Amino acid sequence: SSLPSPFQSLTSRACGSFPPGRNGLRAKPPLPLPSRTRSPFAVFQIANLVDSLKLDSEPPILLALVGEILGDLKPARAVDFLRRAQKSHPDDFWINHCLALEFTKAKPPNWTEALRFRTATAALMPGSPLVHELLARTYDHLNRPEEANHERAIAKAMLSSPPRHSVDS
Repeated sequence: SSLPSPFQSLTSRACGSFPPGRNGLRAKPPLPLPSRTRSPFAVFQIANLVDSLKLDSEPPILLALVGEILGDLKPARAVDFLRRAQKSHPDDFWINHCLALEFTKAKPPNWTEALRFRTATAALMPGSPLVHELLARTYDHLNRPEEANHERAIAKAMLSSPPRHSVDS
């Protein structure tokens, strides 16, 4: 499916304002775009985008990206949106990661909910040392040192062993 027009409009305006690089191409702006996305018009555009997305048919990475941007604007709405996206795509790493991140950024952080989604990311990407380190940090915040140390040991073992590559013949 193609990107909804509010998203196209928002991104083209943001990208168009960056000067061309050495190769003549315009640089993509870093996400999130604090000064642009906080304007009332941008918030309105993103709200329209969220309301127009069909969660079952959109690419999960788009939903995760929208959730991340929305999290900088309206954290509670981002959690609601990402929870609905996660129900449609329970096995998507990035949606689960964004949900965990939103719970760690909450005021106050909700480490129990963050743990739920960090555990899902570890199950979805078990070979990532970073995922295990993030899970360890979440256990630290919950005062669960044994689990934290276990996850750190997994991450450390992954970093100290050579990567395993497979070549299809």
